[in-house]
Amino acid sequence: MASSSIPRTREQLIDAVTRDYSRLVEVLDPSLANRVCVEDWSVKGLLSVRAWWSEAVVSWVRTAQAGGDPVLPAPGYKWNETPRLNVAIAKRRVSYRAAVDRLDAACRDVLQVVDELDDHTLTTPGVYRWAGKNGVCGIINLNTARQYRTARSFIQQIAD
Repeated sequence: MASSSIPRTREQLIDAVTRDYSRLVEVLDPSLANRVCVEDWSVKGLLSVRAWWSEAVVSWVRTAQAGGDPVLPAPGYKWNETPRLNVAIAKRRVSYRAAVDRLDAACRDVLQVVDELDDHTLTTPGVYRWAGKNGVCGIINLNTARQYRTARSFIQQIAD
């Protein structure tokens, strides 16, 4: 599977999340914490945004498992307002260590959720209407592995 492909199985999703998170961790450096790496976000702001989206996808799945309808992407925001949401998250005052720890915990939670979902729920589009045409597997990938890859590339650009 190419790194930009959408995972279609539990194993592919676990591999993508694990691989792309590990690659992101490889480029993390506390000396870069306050460096601007994308738009006007610092590295710690970027990590906070990536942690938030990982936490959000876990929350969406947990809400659906409990029979609820998750509010996507977040209460008070529409999908076309995600840039504004991301800026609000990136601007929060957090330490570099807190951002890294939060992202690490969120990644572990994502992997736990993937492990808990049955294959049908994970890989079949339409099980949860809110997950769109790529289903839960696709929405998890979009909000985790893909975001870890882009974060890595932003950080690498300023580290070189």
